[in-house]
Amino acid sequence: MNIVACPSCGSKNIRQGTIGNGVLTGYTSLDVCRDCGYRGMPIVFDSKEEYKKFLREISNTKKANKKRGHKTNGGT
Repeated sequence: MNIVACPSCGSKNIRQGTIGNGVLTGYTSLDVCRDCGYRGMPIVFDSKEEYKKFLREISNTKKANKKRGHKTNGGT
């Protein structure tokens, strides 16, 4: 079971980009996250456990950055 997710926010709402996203379909296989706007290659996980671990790591990173006063930009 493969899970395809955004490497920036962890969302599974990532699809092949369209002209509306600024991606020329047919010329590139650029994917776009519908939640944070990330454009690029997604991460593919082999199991739910790997995906959940990744989500925890993203959450911990965001919390640490917030404590330090860093802004998160959602991959843009």
